[in-house]
Amino acid sequence: MAFALLLKFYGRFGRFTRGRAELHNDAVEFVARQLGVDAGSLGFYGWTGRTIKRHRAEIRAHHGLRECTVADAAQLTDWLAGDCAQQERRYELVRDALLGECRAHSIESPTPDRVDRIVRSGLHQAEQALTERIAGRLPAGVRARPLALVQVPTPMSMRRTRACWR
Repeated sequence: MAFALLLKFYGRFGRFTRGRAELHNDAVEFVARQLGVDAGSLGFYGWTGRTIKRHRAEIRAHHGLRECTVADAAQLTDWLAGDCAQQERRYELVRDALLGECRAHSIESPTPDRVDRIVRSGLHQAEQALTERIAGRLPAGVRARPLALVQVPTPMSMRRTRACWR
C-alpha cells in the first residue's frame, strides 16, 4: 500500500512525501479500500531505509526521471547564472525556470532547500558577472574610486583611523 501512496503522491505533487504526516487520512483509506488492505498497515512501513529507496527508484524509473546529482546541481546553477538569471532577477520566476529545466532534462525536482540554494547561487553568480561586466567598461582610475569606498577596513586600519581622530 505504501508504494501505491508514494506513486500517487509523486504523480500529484511532483515530489516524494517526507513521511506519513503528509498523507491525508482520507487518501490513505481510499487507497487501502482499492487495494483491499487495512489502512493501519501503513504504520508498519519504514519511511527510511532500503525499502523506501527502492520504491523511490522504481517510481523514478516509471516516470522516466533520475535523481538530481551534485554535478546536475552545478550545471543547473551555471545555466541559471549564464542564461536565465541574466534576463530575470525575480526569485520565483528563476525558481520556476529551474524546475522547468529539471523536467526538460528528466531530472527529479530537488528538495525545496536544494532548489533554494541553487536559485540563490545562480542569482548571485549572475549579479557578480553583471557587476564585473559593468566594471570592465569603466576606465581603471574610475574603477578604483568606488572600490576604495566599499573596502572593508581591517583591524589595523581601524586603529590608525581612530588615532587620527584623537
